[in-house]
This record gives sequence, C-alpha cells and structure tokens, in this order.
Amino acid sequence: MYFLPRNNKFYSWAAHIKPTYRYLLTGTVTIFLFLSWWFFIYIPFESVIHTYQKQITAMHTQYKNIKKAQKSCTGLEQSIKNLQSTVQSYCVDCDNSQQDQLTQLLHHIEKSGLHLQEYNVVATQDKDWYLCDNAHCVFEGSLSQFMNFLQELQQSKQLIACENISLNRTSDDNLFNISCDMQFFTVKKA
Repeated sequence: MYFLPRNNKFYSWAAHIKPTYRYLLTGTVTIFLFLSWWFFIYIPFESVIHTYQKQITAMHTQYKNIKKAQKSCTGLEQSIKNLQSTVQSYCVDCDNSQQDQLTQLLHHIEKSGLHLQEYNVVATQDKDWYLCDNAHCVFEGSLSQFMNFLQELQQSKQLIACENISLNRTSDDNLFNISCDMQFFTVKKA
C-alpha cells in the first residue's frame, strides 16, 4: 500500500507517471544539481584556493629571499666596517704629503739599489676625499733592481701607481735609464 498525500500536486503527478519517465526526471534533477554544484560552487572555490596557494608560495619565496638578504647584509656590514678601518689606516694629513712621499720614494729607491736622476712634480689633483700628486721620475739601474723597486712599491702600504715606463739602454750593457710617471695617492682624513 502506497502513501498518497492528498494536497500535493507534484507528488500526485510523479506517482502516476510511468517509471521510465520517473527515472529520467530523477536523473535530470540529479545531473542538474551536480552541474550546479560543479560550476557554481566547486570551480569558484577551486580557483580561489589555487590563487591562495600561489600567494602562499610567493610569500614563502619572498621570506626565503629576505632571510638571504638579511644574512648577506650582515656580512656586508662587517665588510664595510673592515674596509673603513683599512681606509682609515691609509689616511694621513695632507700638509706634509709631498715631503713624506719623496722620503718614502727615496727609501724604496735606496732599498732596491736604483739611482734617482730626476724627480719633477708635474701636477696635483685635490679631490673631495683624496689628493693625487703626479711626478715624473728618471732612474738608473739594472732590470733586476727596477723589478725589486716595483716589488717594494707593491708591498708598501702607500697608494702609488707607476705608469708610462720607458727603458733606454746606457753605454754599460747592464744598466738602463728608466723613466716613468708616478702617481701618489693620499686619502684625506675625514
């Protein structure tokens, strides 16, 4: 015995149609509900979740990059402090710089065994943080003595550049007249 409510038109209609139509109607309603859920609930939520996952991944990458940057900044701060102390060790008063430079140059010349024949101050460049004295020098000596002189300059704590080197053989086979332009850099005290 079936239960038939009296005032429900849809139930009365559905109860009295053929079972094939009833199954088709049930399947159509089920497919409609599934498609409504798929297109109006699942896909929008899936796209929102996907967007949030991308943002979370980007934030993790940014976090890792920030950590690396902080680590490298800490290392760079230490390097800057070391370089500042190195630069401070090169700083001198600029009042007696030319006399000190000539004294140091004569010391290196004497130590290497060269003979200074000529020393002319060509120009002086006074910049904000350094002073550059240009001088033309002529030496006499052997190649090994000149190489020793260059090594002395390299090992000294002074900032000296040697440019435009020319070698002319003298009457003695082992001796050369060596002319070059020297640049003496002096870092000013702040």
